[in-house]
Amino acid sequence: MENVLCADCHMYSAEGPPRVTGHEFKPKPEACAVCHDGGAPPQMDVAQSAAKILELKDATHDHLYSAAENVSVASSLLLLSEEHGFPQTVRDQALSLFELANYSLIFVEADGSEGVHNPTYARDLLNFSNEKANEVISLLATGSVQGKLKDGSGNAIKDARIMRDGYVLVITTANGSFAFGHSPGVFTFDVVKDDRTLGEISDVEVVEEETTDLGTVNLPLVADDFGLYVLIVVSTIVIVAIALVLYGIRIRKA
Repeated sequence: MENVLCADCHMYSAEGPPRVTGHEFKPKPEACAVCHDGGAPPQMDVAQSAAKILELKDATHDHLYSAAENVSVASSLLLLSEEHGFPQTVRDQALSLFELANYSLIFVEADGSEGVHNPTYARDLLNFSNEKANEVISLLATGSVQGKLKDGSGNAIKDARIMRDGYVLVITTANGSFAFGHSPGVFTFDVVKDDRTLGEISDVEVVEEETTDLGTVNLPLVADDFGLYVLIVVSTIVIVAIALVLYGIRIRKA
């Protein structure tokens, strides 16, 4: 109320008993009753004023919790937005919306009155915060990709990193399973293990708020098999070479 000063509520004093000096600067429902008990509408005595204060605080808390939850989700999505492959223009737009949501939330929290100072304004700010946070969530909505990695022999490829643009999106489990979120579109993901590129998962279509199940993805060779592969190849060459030499010796003797 424009005619109500801070001191009218925060420095309410009474001769008592008990004597109240107002030097604690804590607002008291007795201060509300000075104007509202038989005066300005709505009509409220001290008990009704105390109940009204709790009612206003509870209503603010409900809006505050809802807005804070969505702002938190928006913040998490924003932090992951580059990793999830969203372009810079989209990330900039999301950041602008997030700043509006976060500032409005902090404004109400920092006020300290839990909405009592100006209940309508506090409610409108929190509704605005919720709205902008939901816009961020919608803008940065991802799809998910899942599947299993196996080598040419059908063995699970564990501890492999599935990457894109230098970001590790997920590390495969003991049975080769993986699942990760990403921005919508068609992408190619690199599979890396022990700093060796094992191959690619190509032309993966990611759909917003849907799961793309790739099933089993087979790669012909994994890092753990590379040494064995080389050994087999070298051994085969050596055996063939020895066989040719022995065959040549046999022909010369003949």
